[in-house]
Amino acid sequence: MEKTQKIIVILLIVAIVFSVVSTILNLSLVNFEFQPVNVKIPSNIQSNPNAQVGMGIEKAPESAG
Repeated sequence: MEKTQKIIVILLIVAIVFSVVSTILNLSLVNFEFQPVNVKIPSNIQSNPNAQVGMGIEKAPESAG
């Protein structure tokens, strides 16, 4: 029984050490400097310099069925 207890204690110590080392490595590899992502969305909306937007409504195409 004493041998089983020693194995369990050793495994617990290994698990704790692995968890601490893993956490330290993860925190050291994190880059906290976030940079904005430039996304350009193409649009077919017509606008003018007065910031007025003109939109059109199109009928949905007929279904083939």
